[in-house]
Amino acid sequence: MINKILYFFTFLFCFHSTQAQFYGTESLQNRNFDLGIKSVKLTQAQDPFSYPVINLGQRRGLLLSFDDLEEGRSLAYTLVHCNSDWTPSNLDISEYLIGFEQESLDNFEFSFNTFTDYVHYELLFPNTDMGVSISGNFVLQVYDEDTEVLLFSRRFMVVEPLVDVQAIFQKPSNIQLIDSNHEFDFNVLHPRLQISNPRNSVKATVLQNGRWDNAVEGLQPVFIKKDLLEFDYQNKVSFKAGKEFRRVDLRNLKIPPKHIAQIEVGLEGIIAYRTSEKRRSNLAYFENQDLNGRFILDADDRNNSTTASEYIQTIFTLESHYQRTESDLFIFGELTNWKILPEAKMYYDKELKAYLGEMMLKQGFYNYYYVEVPYSENEDTAVIDWTEGSWYEAEDDYLILIYFRPFGGRYDKIIAYQRINSRDW
Repeated sequence: MINKILYFFTFLFCFHSTQAQFYGTESLQNRNFDLGIKSVKLTQAQDPFSYPVINLGQRRGLLLSFDDLEEGRSLAYTLVHCNSDWTPSNLDISEYLIGFEQESLDNFEFSFNTFTDYVHYELLFPNTDMGVSISGNFVLQVYDEDTEVLLFSRRFMVVEPLVDVQAIFQKPSNIQLIDSNHEFDFNVLHPRLQISNPRNSVKATVLQNGRWDNAVEGLQPVFIKKDLLEFDYQNKVSFKAGKEFRRVDLRNLKIPPKHIAQIEVGLEGIIAYRTSEKRRSNLAYFENQDLNGRFILDADDRNNSTTASEYIQTIFTLESHYQRTESDLFIFGELTNWKILPEAKMYYDKELKAYLGEMMLKQGFYNYYYVEVPYSENEDTAVIDWTEGSWYEAEDDYLILIYFRPFGGRYDKIIAYQRINSRDW
């Protein structure tokens, strides 16, 4: 028995050391490391339109679902606790986990009668095997049990609600951004919590539509009053509003919507052609209901959309009379983990006078942008000025997270979470 225990902890240490060395900070992001992993969703269990945030002590608060196109693998998961800046905390795993430190993923089903074979997995978390004992930033990592190779990672947040947040939308202080940006201030009310030296112990992060690529992080209170901290910045908590997201609806292949120009069914699979689209930066704002860049998985033409849905090679076309010479174009949204992915890159076709891109998508409803990545900028910088434009009338979600590390504390608690919408203005 003692040998078994020693082997277990030796394996755990080696696993985490190997992953940290090989993947580095990427293992603490929302990222897929294996092309066989598709359709990853992490939301609150009862709300597919929610963000991965739960309260401390909440049972079965999160639902993870995904497909593995490579059959025959045994998968497992573990958790990593992080500081407010998503660097690993100095806590031992036993200081933030309840139960087992790693656990097999054994709730799965095989696809049935589909062109592309896959295994569908689901995990309700926390559960009787594993839970968390403290609040803060967490990364759920799923890996191959046999090879110990990390397959994907997803961030989520656990909140210990101790304070309240009030947000106040403002006109951008920079008059050049009034027509294009959303800007707001917010206050933290803490009558139930004593906070000493709040400028050093309290930080805030603001996300737009759950994105981490353009998050505003490390905000400190500007004004300190009795039981009140004011985060009153100018030009700091300011986001390009964008436009309502583009969409492609793959839920019904028998009676597709009008924006699906053609569907081809062959021996090797299904191809769907989305109707060609135009740039929107030179077009007026048009309101339509969207998912703020996210996607839902569903199939109207299948009895069981979970395991009978097809994977579809989806072709996207963006019209352009010329090729951009100082940037590349990409498809972008939750369908790419809000990242610039090589498989989402678009290529210019001189004969069609258009950019073409393709992605393999499971049946569902998807939002996305077309974005530019300028050669002069960081390779992860997504720019929408030329492709989409930005209008302040656009509807967006904003998430405010308040972190707290008291004097002598060893980790960053999350003591408040507030979700607001630009239409609350």
